[in-house]
Amino acid sequence: MDRGALLLYLRNVRDLEVAKYRINVQYNREKQRVEKKKRELATAHYKEDPSKVENPAGRIVLTVCSFIFGFGILVASLFTSTSSALEFAYCGIGLFFISIGLMAVINLPKVVPAWNHYMEACDAVKKYNAEEDERLQNNKPVIARLTTDWKNKERWYNGERSKVQQLLADFYGMNILANQYRNLAAVCYIYDYMSSSQASLEDTLIHEHMENGIQRLEAKLDSIIVRLEDIVYETRCLRRNSERTIEQNNNMLTSLQQTERNTMEAAQYAQLSANYSRANAYFSLATYLKD
Repeated sequence: MDRGALLLYLRNVRDLEVAKYRINVQYNREKQRVEKKKRELATAHYKEDPSKVENPAGRIVLTVCSFIFGFGILVASLFTSTSSALEFAYCGIGLFFISIGLMAVINLPKVVPAWNHYMEACDAVKKYNAEEDERLQNNKPVIARLTTDWKNKERWYNGERSKVQQLLADFYGMNILANQYRNLAAVCYIYDYMSSSQASLEDTLIHEHMENGIQRLEAKLDSIIVRLEDIVYETRCLRRNSERTIEQNNNMLTSLQQTERNTMEAAQYAQLSANYSRANAYFSLATYLKD
């Protein structure tokens, strides 16, 4: 195949591989964004009740019971005691219970505010969790809408991916590149090597540093892709300063097809011309390739 036609072939394959890469990146990023948003909308953030504090009702009951029991024993000692020692014992017991009641009364000013604060906190938690339930309920239609929108978007992505894959299949179907070189890194390396030298495709493929070159390119592919994406977007999607180039390429392929005496090679030029036209048509509508 003519060197100019071969470089045109390699550039189109490279650009289509870049487009496929970009579509996959956009698809995965958009899918992750939607899934993250759906998780946020569906995840409950309930609050737990605060640590329980002492209920002042217990101290009030203790106070009343202690006073009643203590005074009861003191009064009973006045009428039932038969000796001063027993009366003294009754008085001691009565005073003991009265002192317990007094201690409970003294601590009430500390217990009651703590209990009131606890109850207010419990009410606040209950209100918050009720609002959280309402939020989750209100989010269900939003989640359903996100799911529907994403399914439509996913179908669109799959459609665009299918277009690129079919175009690549058409180019690769010309059997110019072996299967092991039908990927982004290999095509980028082969095109860069040939376009910056006078090496033929055969010389490039048997070059001793080719495999290492592809591996080095794969290691920094992300940074290279950023540059290539800009090139593809500007020259293929926006067609900046490329209309004349497209015309020249079409004229070249037409001339090669007309002057080629070998029937098989003439058919190959015709196939490349058809594939090139379809690729140009695709890129003219693929402005989504640039974020």
